[in-house]
Amino acid sequence: MDHILEFGAAEVSREAVLAFASQFDPQPFHLDDAAASASLFGRLSASGWHTCAMAMRMMCDAWAGRAGTKQVIRLPAHRWRGERPWLRRD
Repeated sequence: MDHILEFGAAEVSREAVLAFASQFDPQPFHLDDAAASASLFGRLSASGWHTCAMAMRMMCDAWAGRAGTKQVIRLPAHRWRGERPWLRRD
């Protein structure tokens, strides 16, 4: 069964995409417009690691304080569906 968890939205600037990619995922389609236009994405795209990090932050913010003590967030396997990340729970 799939569960949909919504945590709001996050806008990501071009500068943030470039900064993250420069430091953590320096693939051409994350850093260079010309290379990105020739890629599967057709334009500059954020790193999957960047989107996972943002999703983790949103989840932590949403769940902070619910348990009243230290809490471990356990996630099921995740996949990309279209242009948006989603999680599948079995």
